[in-house]
Amino acid sequence: QSNQYHPAIFLFPSPAAADEHWVIQYQYRDVDSTLTLNDLSFPDQTHGIACGYTTDRRGKDTPLVLVTNDAGNTWSDVKVKDPCLSLFFLPDTTGWVVSDKEIWYTEEGGRNWSKMKDSPENVLRVWFFNHQHGFAAGREKHVFETKDGGATWTPLPVAATAPGDPTYTTYGDIQFSRLNGIISGWDVPPTKGGPAWMDPTKAKATRQVPHMSIL
Repeated sequence: QSNQYHPAIFLFPSPAAADEHWVIQYQYRDVDSTLTLNDLSFPDQTHGIACGYTTDRRGKDTPLVLVTNDAGNTWSDVKVKDPCLSLFFLPDTTGWVVSDKEIWYTEEGGRNWSKMKDSPENVLRVWFFNHQHGFAAGREKHVFETKDGGATWTPLPVAATAPGDPTYTTYGDIQFSRLNGIISGWDVPPTKGGPAWMDPTKAKATRQVPHMSIL
């Protein structure tokens, strides 16, 4: 299947453009592997970063970051150690990558990455107001705050007060507009018999498991 499917990155031109349409800006053409992109960030109009991993025919995953400095016309591969779950960039060359195990940091627009010491566990996403002050959110009701650029992280007490079993409660997104923001999450207990795709016929007659959204 890998020689039939080529993931692509798309860019949409400015509303002021006369010919508003989607343009293919990147295609993965390696016929021996597939590319999965987990996140995409453009700190400005020309500089962009995409992250994910490639999977070869034997099922081996290799982490990958893609970087462009010309609005997506050309992309460079950057090898990294851990598959990226999400990205966050300030309006400059400073950014963070969240992986399954660590948080990584760059001051070079994604071309070089350094592992942050003592990263909090089970994190899925970060948001920074500036180089020092930021939040991290993830699984098991975990939300953390840092005011020293990630050198130390302090648990946010109110996050643990949400109802629901921590095992099934996840904070999966952070969005701020200046100092006003939302950290959102969900609590979804497991279904009996496994996920619906294992037995689609049975799933049609199964009642939906009660779940909860958290803001």
